[in-house]
Amino acid sequence: MQTVGELLVYCGRRLAPFERLRVGKVGCGAALGAIAVTGAMLAFGLWDTAGSWKAGFRFVVLSALATVILLFVLYAMAETVVERSVRRGLRSYLRESGMDLETLTRAAEIRSGSIAGGHRLLALLKEIGSP
Repeated sequence: MQTVGELLVYCGRRLAPFERLRVGKVGCGAALGAIAVTGAMLAFGLWDTAGSWKAGFRFVVLSALATVILLFVLYAMAETVVERSVRRGLRSYLRESGMDLETLTRAAEIRSGSIAGGHRLLALLKEIGSP
């Protein structure tokens, strides 16, 4: 059986990719990548804009926006699956170890700043504890 520390680190690592800062960085990178790809498509004539600068600009902006929206939807779906899995694992650990949720939440509060995904894990534990 895992110790409390091992459990918190494991669950935090699983939730870490879904922290706001990381998702935001990935979203910005995806938008910049979409802008670069669509700009190159326009430059090489792979997309016809009928000579209109406005149509080309709209194509670039809408492509970047669509890319980011799609990425965020995929991230939200993956986050939901991972969060449910972590929630099941936490409940299973609490049932098997006999530890109460308050003790585990306090342990997560103490370690939340030092483990990856600690803040997401703490929020999840508080959500589990609220009726």
